[in-house]
Amino acid sequence: MSSAAKDALLQELFGSGINSIGISYLRVNVGASDLSPTVYSYDDLPAGQTDPTLQNFSLAPDLADMIPVLKQILTINPNIKIFGSPWSPPVWMKNNSSSVGGTLLPQYYGTFANYL
Repeated sequence: MSSAAKDALLQELFGSGINSIGISYLRVNVGASDLSPTVYSYDDLPAGQTDPTLQNFSLAPDLADMIPVLKQILTINPNIKIFGSPWSPPVWMKNNSSSVGGTLLPQYYGTFANYL
């Protein structure tokens, strides 16, 4: 999508003009979701490694696309409410070491809270 087309679309969706929808609430995924082209978290590690202090935490996967668009949306509508919704904790926090299924291990409850 061209920059001009993207700007026009975001104005139509989030603006307050007469031809705008005026969306005031937005849900965004925290890390990958089922619609993402790749599976990622903000603290991916090689199998068997853990990071309870989140030293490797990084928003890098979303720096190219999501974060710049969110900043643009906030410029258009600074009062928008943004709800962050995680699809999965990092796999090293889960009992099945997979982004699909499984549960958060109790020893990482606090770490996951800090991650969010």
